[in-house]
Amino acid sequence: MCNLISHYPSYPTLTSEFSWATASTLTSAVQSSRAKAAGEVGLLKFIFGQYEHFFKDKIGKKREAGLQISNIGRFDSSGVAHTETEKWHIERTIFAQCDVITGAAIKLNVCGNPSGGLAITVTWSPDAAEGALVEAFISKFQQMFQDVLEK
Repeated sequence: MCNLISHYPSYPTLTSEFSWATASTLTSAVQSSRAKAAGEVGLLKFIFGQYEHFFKDKIGKKREAGLQISNIGRFDSSGVAHTETEKWHIERTIFAQCDVITGAAIKLNVCGNPSGGLAITVTWSPDAAEGALVEAFISKFQQMFQDVLEK
């Protein structure tokens, strides 16, 4: 198991129209920013032990981002040795993350399943976003995602 941290800020226009050109452009931008992403995340070490003050100072203030999408990719267990005596195997994976006061108010967490499915979870804190807002976001996201699938 490993913990690979990266960060890529992006402010695209949300639309129900899927564009391979936009997806390709975003993929290229994310890949080219990999080298500096760890450095940006790693800047927390320069707080010099003032972590409690740093985090408490964020309470009640506007979040740095409204929406964060984390995609851990397809979880593939095909490289794991299977035996006839094994008692369990992974059929479905779901990924979620906790609310972090320095993070976005709403988080979309994406993970591909070994069977080819896709799991998307939404996490948030009531301190960061009101329930009605999040429910409206989820409803609209589901509608837009369904529109993309139908096209």
